Amino acid sequence: MSERERIKFMHNYCKIAEDQQNSGVSDNLARNSDDLSEEQIKYLVENCSEPLVILNQLKWKILKWDLGDWCSILENEDLPCRCGKNVYSKCPQWETITSKKVLKISNFVELRNSKDPKEWIYFDYKYLKDWIINKEKIKKDITWKSFGYPDLGWQESTIWIGTEGAHTPCHVDTYGCNLVAQVLGRKLWCLFPPNENLLPTRVPYEESTIFSEMNFFSPQPNKFKGIESCRKVILNPGDVLFVPHGWWHYVENLEFAISINTWLPTVN
Repeated sequence: MSERERIKFMHNYCKIAEDQQNSGVSDNLARNSDDLSEEQIKYLVENCSEPLVILNQLKWKILKWDLGDWCSILENEDLPCRCGKNVYSKCPQWETITSKKVLKISNFVELRNSKDPKEWIYFDYKYLKDWIINKEKIKKDITWKSFGYPDLGWQESTIWIGTEGAHTPCHVDTYGCNLVAQVLGRKLWCLFPPNENLLPTRVPYEESTIFSEMNFFSPQPNKFKGIESCRKVILNPGDVLFVPHGWWHYVENLEFAISINTWLPTVN
């Protein structure tokens, strides 16, 4: 399956129309743009069993930054990355089989500007407190207070920076639930309820993650027959996605993109 065929199938499978790609609006994922209080949003998050996109609540100043601003902040950073290939493969590109490189943000920009990139690179799941040296301009901005969690800030948040095609194989997180803020660029999320059979595997083994054997990046259409419960959305800057506990999700950058997330404990 060629790259063009892969993208066509993926978008047809998720039923993402061209106008939805441009607007970011999903036809089957709830969005809430009401003027809610912090307490109301927290209640909504703690009692929602479906994925939800929350609009107009993120007030971070870094949402106004462009790629040049991020390059300025990150120019001296050594970024340990996963590097995958834009090729067809029968198996998902597990973390254990992707190559590892320490790169600069300039390498991301160079690949972003390439007309025919052969690979993707991902600085993924990195806690801000551990990695970003020049934190001051970022950390004072990162707070989840407007979502009802005033004690969660940059120290409890992870950052994800990747080129087009950078992705996380379909998986379910066994601990907690997730708030994801889209900061720059667009990112595709495909989500499935916990009872969907997506061929779970503990290979590769990761304590807090159960992976799916299904390859969403270069899918074989016959493997997806009978799977009809996909909730999907393209996140745009300023959108915040709530991922309930136990939900499967496949995530892929549609262009150079940056996300920041935090983990929430489950509520009994």
